[in-house]
Formats: sequence, structure tokens, C-alpha cells
Amino acid sequence: MQVKKVPNFSARPAAWLWLLVALLVAVSYFVAVAGTHGGDLVTAWTLATTHEPERYTALYFSNPAQLPSFARASTKQTVPFHIVNHEGAAKTYRYRIRFQVEGKAMDQYFSVTIADGQDMQQAAVFTIPKPNEASTLTIQLLNTSQQLTLRSNS
Repeated sequence: MQVKKVPNFSARPAAWLWLLVALLVAVSYFVAVAGTHGGDLVTAWTLATTHEPERYTALYFSNPAQLPSFARASTKQTVPFHIVNHEGAAKTYRYRIRFQVEGKAMDQYFSVTIADGQDMQQAAVFTIPKPNEASTLTIQLLNTSQQLTLRSNS
């Protein structure tokens, strides 16, 4: 009886490495050739093998539980909010703070530059001039659909 020797790849990890490299070269060649004949395959391969982080901006009130739903007349109120940049690069944000009381609106415009991955706290300041008036404070990031709204009475 003759015994056949079976290659022991676990004893020779370099053999697996060479096999993996050869497979990678073959797949790369296939993708390169297919790229000249069919762009859809290259696009599919690129999407399947690359990862792009999600890019977004966050806008939120710093402490929603402490927002003033009632504000004493003629008393200055400060409402902190955050803008967080996850766009992949530094970005300048332009925003508007609109304070509206009894149908009259006052707009203020601001801008702030925030590095990627950074959080910037800002504050909106308002005063309801008279007792028994309803007001609305709106913070809007310009050129986006993001906004915060606070309704308060005196």
C-alpha cells in the first residue's frame, strides 16, 4: 500500500499567502479587462469594495428639557444649540435666528466655521417684551432643510 502525501498548508502559511495573492491578481485583471468592456461591472466592484463614511450635519438644542416654554416678559432668555460637522472637511455654516412676537419678525444672520468632526455650541437670545404674548424662535441652517423651533409665552 502506498501512502500519498497531502500538502499541509497549515504548516506552510506562506503557501496560502501566495494563493491569495494569485487570486487577487486574477480578480484585478478581470476587473481591469471588464472596465474596458463594461463600466457597470467596475462601478459595482468599486461600490462593493470601498467604504465612504456618511456625511451629515447635526443641529440640535443643547438641553431640550430646559427650553423655556414660559418666559417672563422683559427678561432676556438664552437658548443654547449645537451645530456638528460630519461633512468630511471644515465647513462654514450660515444660519438665521428668527424671533417672532405677535406677527412681527426679527431676523439675525450668523456664520461659523467648524472643522470636520467638531461640535460648536451657539446661543440664541430673545426677550418677550410684554406679558401674555406668544413668541416663536426659529434657528435655521441656510441652504439646508434643517431648523429648530421653540414656542414660548410670557
